[in-house]
Amino acid sequence: MKTTIRTPAKINLTLDILGKREDGYHDLSMIMQTVDLCDVLTLEEGEGGIQVGCTDPRIPCDPSNLVYKAARVIMEKAGIRKGIRIHIEKNIPLEAGLAGGSANAAGVLKALNAMWELGMSRETLMDLGNTIGADVPFCLLGGRPLQKGRGIF
Repeated sequence: MKTTIRTPAKINLTLDILGKREDGYHDLSMIMQTVDLCDVLTLEEGEGGIQVGCTDPRIPCDPSNLVYKAARVIMEKAGIRKGIRIHIEKNIPLEAGLAGGSANAAGVLKALNAMWELGMSRETLMDLGNTIGADVPFCLLGGRPLQKGRGIF
């Protein structure tokens, strides 16, 4: 089975730092928006394990990649032993604050949930996303929410 998805970047329309928290994070108030700029991911079942490839040689394709982490957490949660190959066509600029990696991780969670008919709820995907990165839950939802606190949904 093979699927191709588009994963949109996000921008911060507003970002207010309200103070520092005891846990080392900052209290924030921000409005974010998904935009039309997208990476394109192709996911295909393969031999055992997770394989990640990317058109941008600066992107690590090892277990530190958020796409790899997303595939691993959903496969562990669902007890999946199949292999998955994920190719990233990188269009979102690297390290530009546009949440490209988080968008890709969110896309992998949604795509594998659908591709393997796992039936995981939005809340479960959000919980998994929170283990990967603070922007992943937003990228699962998209749109233009007001977010407060330390930036975790």
